[in-house]
Amino acid sequence: MGKFLFADRKKTVLRWVSASVGQKERVLEIPKTVTEIGENAFCLCEKAESVILPPGVRCIGKAAFQNCPALQTVELPDSLTEIGEDAFKNCAALTSITLPDAVRRVDAGAFYQCRSLTAVTLSDSLTEIGNATFSGCSGLSSVEIPPSVTRIGAYAFCDCTSLTSVALPPSLTRIGSNAFWNCTSLTSIAIPKTVQSVGQYAFDHSAAMVEEGGVFYVDKWVVGCKKTKSSVTLRADTRGIADGAFLGCSKLSSMQMPLALTHVGDRALEGCTALTSVTLLNKNCTLGERALPEGCTIIWAVDSVGKIGTA
Repeated sequence: MGKFLFADRKKTVLRWVSASVGQKERVLEIPKTVTEIGENAFCLCEKAESVILPPGVRCIGKAAFQNCPALQTVELPDSLTEIGEDAFKNCAALTSITLPDAVRRVDAGAFYQCRSLTAVTLSDSLTEIGNATFSGCSGLSSVEIPPSVTRIGAYAFCDCTSLTSVALPPSLTRIGSNAFWNCTSLTSIAIPKTVQSVGQYAFDHSAAMVEEGGVFYVDKWVVGCKKTKSSVTLRADTRGIADGAFLGCSKLSSMQMPLALTHVGDRALEGCTALTSVTLLNKNCTLGERALPEGCTIIWAVDSVGKIGTA
């Protein structure tokens, strides 16, 4: 049998140590005194297939179970509130995860490259999905984001090549850069009206991108454009332009923006050196940082000026 190394009167597990080389302990049952799993505590436990956490555990530390290639199941207690960065990174055999309702925080890369993960249930207390949280989970086919979530981080679902369905909540305000990059099976996604910004390359190489007139759309957001375009008329229902969507389109000299447009992202038109002016029809349209090329004039076809981000 292996043994646990503790701190804080056996409330924190610092490390699990195999009794001998080739240790074959497949079920790790954490003692009932434990409330925290420390950083790297079970990292590289190559034989462990199952982990049972006691009812009092509140925190799973950074890289706590990273690189446990045989780990298939983890029982998370209702007391759990936080999962640290890279906590289950590269647990390639992990098949499902259910986050208890008390979980408010899941840090970056927590389930990175868990390639066998096919079922995920997220907590109703979760407010943000961190950077690269489920990146590389190539077996994940669907996910429902709970109504408590307001932000999806960069690379959150990058390379989830089996993902066909994502339900985004009406509470969502931000989709990070590369969030759904290379989701090759994701043919459509509805972006809620509450979303105020979509990061650069958020949907690149995903099946959800649709080209119309040399402009690439996902739902009602512009996410890219062919560099050869000199003139662009956006669809009448266009709600937003993603960060960097027209970045470097140096030949673009004319753009027609619709009344429905309410958000122009950071660096959306940066590098469009031939574009000398743009006309905005919606007084509530917001411009992100360096949204327009240097020297470009804004013509407001309204009486009151919209909100302009910091240049």
